Amino acid sequence: MFKKSEAQEKVVVRHLLIESGEKISSSQNVDVAEMINQGIDDGKNVLIEGTQGFGLSLYHGIYPFVTSRDTNAANFLAEAGISPLLASEIILVIRTYPIRVAGNSGPLPNEITWKELSDRIGKEVEETTTVTKKIRRVAEFDIEIVKKAISVNRPTQIALQFLNYLYPLDENKKTWGSLSQESKKYIENLERDLGVPITLIGTGQSNEAMIDRRK
Repeated sequence: MFKKSEAQEKVVVRHLLIESGEKISSSQNVDVAEMINQGIDDGKNVLIEGTQGFGLSLYHGIYPFVTSRDTNAANFLAEAGISPLLASEIILVIRTYPIRVAGNSGPLPNEITWKELSDRIGKEVEETTTVTKKIRRVAEFDIEIVKKAISVNRPTQIALQFLNYLYPLDENKKTWGSLSQESKKYIENLERDLGVPITLIGTGQSNEAMIDRRK
């Protein structure tokens, strides 16, 4: 029997209960699948957030540089106990500069240093892992892995993160109209190449630094 992790339960429960207005203690045990499906049957909106990138998939990544599970949309639904027939939208999250954890973590095409990236944008940037605080590896955009992720996951929309790493003058922008023409052209060309609409655009570190083109 599959046992969901505490992190998965928190993600699912949080989004369900915000809409219903209920409260739940982090120490409570709940049947997550039952709660989610009841919420769906009651007409509530449910958001399932997967962890780790597609390139780390046990089945679709480059072994042995993978995680211990599959990391695609179908598996995230299965782990939460949701039928794939109930998914109305699949959002693929991608970065302008992909990352991997530090050390011998596998191939990363077109890898660069954080200093190189910092020099490009005229601002010092560096990312570290959440737990160990080790400096992450970083690389230039790899459209081939994105196309493979699209082929397997079949997303209905894409969330593009860290546009500000490409166009620093657009950092923290919150509307499509406020973006530079260079950024708009880049996004429109990428949409055409990928065949999937880019609906969410991250422009900075803050959660509020986000452009939602669905509005």
